[in-house]
Amino acid sequence: MKERMKYLNIKIQEKMNHIHYLTGTVVHSVQKLEYRLTYLITLKKTIDEYEKKGKFKHNLFLKVVLEASSEAQKIFRSLYENTFGNLSQKAYQNGILSKNEHLELSKVVEDRNELIHFFFKDIEFKQTDDQLALYLDERINFLEDLFSRTRRWYEIIKNKIKKLEK
Repeated sequence: MKERMKYLNIKIQEKMNHIHYLTGTVVHSVQKLEYRLTYLITLKKTIDEYEKKGKFKHNLFLKVVLEASSEAQKIFRSLYENTFGNLSQKAYQNGILSKNEHLELSKVVEDRNELIHFFFKDIEFKQTDDQLALYLDERINFLEDLFSRTRRWYEIIKNKIKKLEK
């Protein structure tokens, strides 16, 4: 793939290449997290519905219901269209996340939104290579931290799913 932007300073170009790599990695990781969170909310809502009806009996039954239930599929599809922020809010409202977990995940949502909507806008306004290099180092640290928090949350959500599926 041909690079769209070339920098004369090789160190700047290397940093930009790393930022592009990290950006793709973070976006992929966040999308996986959103999918897992959607599944977790669907699982919780389905269990709650079947418990209300007195039909919830066993883990195997739950797996069959989730795969075959048009209601579970409807819930999943409607949730899948939500933003990451809305999913986090719904998880909190459904008792899946504590208030502290919701606030922490909201920060991941906020940082993801910064990445998607604002992250690259300031890069071209750095006047010197030294200013740009410092700024890029800050951005790399931001991306690495966001990736780390996203992976941590992925594991938290995965464990919550396992707990519900038992």
